[in-house]
Parts: sequence; C-alpha cells; structure tokens
Amino acid sequence: ATVTGAWNTTPPIRNPRTIHVVWHPGRVRGRRSLVRFLSRETARRGCPPPVWIPTTAEDHGAGIAREAAVDGADLLLTLGGDGTTREVLGALAGNPVPVGLIPSGSGNLLATNLSLPLDAARAVREQTTGWSVKQIYEMIVKMDAE
Repeated sequence: ATVTGAWNTTPPIRNPRTIHVVWHPGRVRGRRSLVRFLSRETARRGCPPPVWIPTTAEDHGAGIAREAAVDGADLLLTLGGDGTTREVLGALAGNPVPVGLIPSGSGNLLATNLSLPLDAARAVREQTTGWSVKQIYEMIVKMDAE
C-alpha cells in the first residue's frame, strides 16, 4: 500500500479543554498504562483527563469522531491502526479539530509515512509536547493488489 498526501504541523494547541481518544479495543495493548500516562501528561499541562471512547462493531470511529467534534473536542487522538485512523480522518474532513495519531495497529502505514514513532507511549509524548499535531490536508491511499 502507498500513501501520498500533504501534511503540516499545526501551531501548538495551548491547554486543550477537551481531549477525546478514539481507541480500537481489538488493536490496543497496554491501554491501562497509556491511560495513566496520558492522564499524567494532560494534568502536567493543566488539562482535564481525556475522554476515552472505544470503537464498536457498529461504529469504527467515524460517528464517534463527528460526535466529539460536535461536543467541542479541542483535540482528538486516534489509538488504533490505519483503519481506525482512516475512519476518524474521513469523518472530520474539512473540520478544524486537530487529530493526533497514536499508532497501535498491525501496519501503521500512515504513522510511518508521517514519521511518527510506532511506540504508542513515544507517540503520545511527541504529540503532547506543546500539543502540536500533524494536520493532514489530503490523503490518498492506494492499495496494491498482491
């Protein structure tokens, strides 16, 4: 598979008031330690703890992301693989809510192409430093038949 597109780093987000984490229960290992780590990181910056929302068989992330944007999320983090990330980014196309990626899937192609650490804790640390996240302007995914 190949991913092409353009992305930039957004200006730092100062103390987001509402952080939502859309996570895939079937892909995330060590969620408890990530919850503790992200809670410490947000508290250290004077932010409330994130709202953790799991994907379901009925909603792979798109509806959750749209609802988080309507609810006023200042920052949305995806914790899962390329599928979860694709659902969230597709739902928020044209929406100004910044999205951060915490890769924890089997492929993590997008995170690799964005030069994000594939270790979830390192990705959280990197993306919460000043709350700067990579803003994706356009993404085209082409799956090569094998």
